[in-house]
Amino acid sequence: MYKMVVIDIDGTLLTSEGKITKETKLALQKAQQMGLLVVLASGRIANSTAVYARSIGLNS
Repeated sequence: MYKMVVIDIDGTLLTSEGKITKETKLALQKAQQMGLLVVLASGRIANSTAVYARSIGLNS
């Protein structure tokens, strides 16, 4: 059983336009509702990743 989902931001989470698709957002929210820890990974500074986490509604 999986306990955590880790997803890179640039080139994976974000489209080439720098957006998160509705489908991706819903999938990550569903994973969180199922009890999985959803973590964003990036070489960016933490504050910039937090913006994306909040936009998805992540609580981790």
